[in-house]
Amino acid sequence: MPPVCTLCPTVGFTSRTPIFRFDVSEAEVPFLRFGETAPISALPVPTISERNLKGRLRTIYENSMAGALRMRARAGDGVAWLPQSLVAPEFETGMLVRTGSSECDVPPGIHFFRNKRRTNRTTRSVWSFLESFDGDRLSSDR
Repeated sequence: MPPVCTLCPTVGFTSRTPIFRFDVSEAEVPFLRFGETAPISALPVPTISERNLKGRLRTIYENSMAGALRMRARAGDGVAWLPQSLVAPEFETGMLVRTGSSECDVPPGIHFFRNKRRTNRTTRSVWSFLESFDGDRLSSDR
């Protein structure tokens, strides 16, 4: 999932310069984020922390639907981490561009979440099985 935004209108289409950039200054960046109830909302958190972006991102809009975040990013409202498959057409037309280096991308993968408050024996058994593969990468915060 790359961080995406629209083009900078003062630079021009051919340069493909993002309107918001992580590499230019310590300026605050408007953040279009997935809502807390969306499991996908947890995916950019480690990348944001590792790239020291947390203090620079100011949440201005939350939505659990990627399509709604994409519309706001296309409108120039901020930066959103969105699935590559969703934004590929906008990358081709130049309506959206990556901001930041590829190191800011959230790596693809399969992520399992569970609700600790709503669990039963079967759920615990499946979770234990999954933990045996890579226990420190499973999140039970949901």
